[in-house]
Amino acid sequence: MQTKSEPDSIKPTKPPEPIPIAVKGPPSKKADDVNKPTKTAPKISPPSDQTEFVQLFNKKDLDGWRNHPTIERKWRVEGVLLSSPPLSVLYSTRSDYKDFHLKAEARMPDPTTEGGIVFRAPSPFGAGEKHVRGYQAVLNRHGNPPTGSLYVFAAPPQGKAVPGNSSEFNPSDWLILEVIAIGNRFTVKINGTTTLEYEDKQRQFVTGCIALRNRSGLLEIRGVEIKELSRAP
Repeated sequence: MQTKSEPDSIKPTKPPEPIPIAVKGPPSKKADDVNKPTKTAPKISPPSDQTEFVQLFNKKDLDGWRNHPTIERKWRVEGVLLSSPPLSVLYSTRSDYKDFHLKAEARMPDPTTEGGIVFRAPSPFGAGEKHVRGYQAVLNRHGNPPTGSLYVFAAPPQGKAVPGNSSEFNPSDWLILEVIAIGNRFTVKINGTTTLEYEDKQRQFVTGCIALRNRSGLLEIRGVEIKELSRAP
């Protein structure tokens, strides 16, 4: 007579024999596999544009600025930046401005005022520069070339004028001059209206100072701010 086997539930239990593959542990990674990026690894991106404009004039003194070392007439601060004729140039102490969006608030109370904002200007300090060089966005009360034009000072003292479109503004009021410089392309605006777009195919000036230049009359500047831009890869 056959006996019934005991139910599985009452059989004495033993610890299961270890499975050989379990005791070997996970396979080791090769050095090359460790160094490979995963699919979700973040990519390295170029630096993003500066999000805010930075004020370059503190309305109290010439901190961050220097007058040209050999030109006799000087810029001064009287709540605003002031310059009298015949010629005066004020340079930023930084000399590595490259691609940027610049805004300046200016007024030309004198009918003979002629000057502007020079950018990518080689520094005259320690380099023996006697003349202003670089690109100048024009502020010109008597209109030849008109405000919003461009001068290229590559072989000073003479500059090449690139006339812009005339812009209407009240000379007794403050105006906003804007310069956008990206690579060898430049845009000039007066009170938000584009007056000039220019490409310098010779790429004569790549980096340099910001400079305030007054050639004649009285020029007043009460704000200069800049937002530096990242260059496209």
